[in-house]
Amino acid sequence: MEIQFSTDYPLGYLVLCAAVAALFSFILYFRDKRFESVSDWMKRALYVLRFAAVFIILVLLLDPFVKSSVKKIESPFIIIAQDESESIINSDSSHFKTDYKVALQDAISQLSEDFEVATYGFGGEVKDGISYNFDLKETNISNLISELENKYENRNVGAVIIASDGLFNKGANPIYTPISIQAPIYSVLLGDTLVKKDLILDRVKYNRLAYLGNQFPLEVNMSSFKCEDEHFNLTVSKKGKVVYEEEIKVLPNKQLNKVTAILKADKEGIQHYVVNLSKLTDEVTYANNRQDIYIDVLDSKQQILILADAPHPDLAALKTSIETNENYEAKLVYMADFKGEIKDYSLVVFHQLPSRRYNTEVLSRKMKDENVPALYVLGGNTFIPTFNKVQTLIKINNAKSGNNNSQAILSGNFSLFKLSAETESHLGAFPPLMCRFGTYKTSAQGNILLKQIIGTVASDYPLVVYGDVNGLRTGIFTGEGLFRWRMSEFHEYGTQAGFDELINKSVQYLSVKVKRERLRVTSKTVYSENEIVTFKGEVYNDSYEPVYTQDVSIDVYDSEDKKFEYVFSPNQVNNEFKVGAFNQGEYRFVATTQMGNNTYTSKGQFSVSPVMIEHMRNVADVNLMHTLASENGGELFFENQLNDLVKAIKARDDITAFSTLEHSFERIINQKWIYFLVLVLVGLEWLIRKRSGAY
Repeated sequence: MEIQFSTDYPLGYLVLCAAVAALFSFILYFRDKRFESVSDWMKRALYVLRFAAVFIILVLLLDPFVKSSVKKIESPFIIIAQDESESIINSDSSHFKTDYKVALQDAISQLSEDFEVATYGFGGEVKDGISYNFDLKETNISNLISELENKYENRNVGAVIIASDGLFNKGANPIYTPISIQAPIYSVLLGDTLVKKDLILDRVKYNRLAYLGNQFPLEVNMSSFKCEDEHFNLTVSKKGKVVYEEEIKVLPNKQLNKVTAILKADKEGIQHYVVNLSKLTDEVTYANNRQDIYIDVLDSKQQILILADAPHPDLAALKTSIETNENYEAKLVYMADFKGEIKDYSLVVFHQLPSRRYNTEVLSRKMKDENVPALYVLGGNTFIPTFNKVQTLIKINNAKSGNNNSQAILSGNFSLFKLSAETESHLGAFPPLMCRFGTYKTSAQGNILLKQIIGTVASDYPLVVYGDVNGLRTGIFTGEGLFRWRMSEFHEYGTQAGFDELINKSVQYLSVKVKRERLRVTSKTVYSENEIVTFKGEVYNDSYEPVYTQDVSIDVYDSEDKKFEYVFSPNQVNNEFKVGAFNQGEYRFVATTQMGNNTYTSKGQFSVSPVMIEHMRNVADVNLMHTLASENGGELFFENQLNDLVKAIKARDDITAFSTLEHSFERIINQKWIYFLVLVLVGLEWLIRKRSGAY
């Protein structure tokens, strides 16, 4: 260890400190007449004590520090990362939990004789140590590499050993992941490399929502290995009862089988369906023959009312776009035929209403009472003075007859919902809408999605705007000619998906009614069994202002009514509460809170589906594991070659210890002993003067 005394000031300042201390002590003891009777040796002793105390104090004012340097020898790390996902034991569970475990532990012991060994288990995430449980639901090798790079940056890593079957199902391909660890990577190939007979249920495509009484499709994709010309049954069952069955012949040449099963939604709520392929003789595994899916069956579709002043091409475009979403059913009614019933609708679209012929003030008040949102499409027939009265989102002043041809431009700060990048790119190419002349003023509640480009000038006038005023949502298209947008998109891009997305996202935002409940606790409808179940909770007072001092109790019940109890307190920063992962199954929850003498309740349900992705492939990826090793200075070894792997690492000349010089800095003013030293010097001086009678 090397120790150096230093300061940020020039060393000449130390000479100055010594001179000042010497002068001060000399004046006190050799020029002060009070000490004439004191013997010379005592004067010199007192002089030295005073000089030392004053010198130390002056030096401390320079804020000196001590620099110490320590030489450290760091042995090389050998990192062993074991894939602990379920796919490892698909071929032979007992072997990997017994024989392989013993062999790997022996290899670790041999490496520990010469190196520092660090072990990790990984699946979707990385954890310290190896458990040998092989129960993780995902494999992410690129995440493993990133985690090791972060943990061992600037460390002496001798080698990295990755033991895996190379079957990743999450994250990037590790071969194309940049690796900055300056150490060879050795791979240990686990699992079976031979293609064996297997029938695989690859994926089931379905919508998570269906409506009671409607039919809905399941698209079942299947693949197979060494099963040519065999027959199997595809079944879909609910609560043990088969609701769909079909016999299928395996296609040759590894072609995928695809079947669409049509089911009927006959019960409301979350419905659990099991899609299953019958077992063929001698399949390597049956775990990938089944998938569980959960579908939320709603009681009815949302009803959207389109109220129009007069026939117009926009009306067909709006109705068609709304009904591309199976959640919505649109009804077109002309104002002359409307009977005034409004409560059964989730949203009312006003096309060129209010007009001079039809004043909608009474209807608008009724909608506010019933909490029914509105979407306005303005046009030449819209009577602007009444429009300014029935809504407060925008005001159009100085309105005149005639129109501006206004093209769309994204406002850039819209936050209520997200359109796809493709739709956003299409919007700029849409033809202009015909917007009324006037001065547009948007209220503070307005959130503009599209602004008007009038001629070649981008304005702040809204073309499409949404907002929430006192809990009631409103949307406004300030121009007519929407049908041209739909036609133009099909002409330019061969699709109408962008326009349909814009209309459906608008309807979705506006038609979602915010329930005014004193306690609101929600969760996702479906979780995976490796996913953390999370609740969101909000508590409101009588004025529907959020309250952050109330505890909320949540009781979760499984299908057998076993109860899991939790308590949390929503706060201003975070209203989420994570309760952990649950086993596969169906659950319901009851949340309660007590405010004063009243108890408020919120109920819901969710399902947990199994994760089967680790069982989809059973043949180890030799090429990936070989490439990962060879491109990073290592070699590929098989699981029965662990001793050879140990010898190869020990034989390398470039895996050696290296030394580092670590510097540390300590300010002397922070050392307590320096104050004690000054106190001793001053105290000793005082004591000598006291005994000599110099006071």
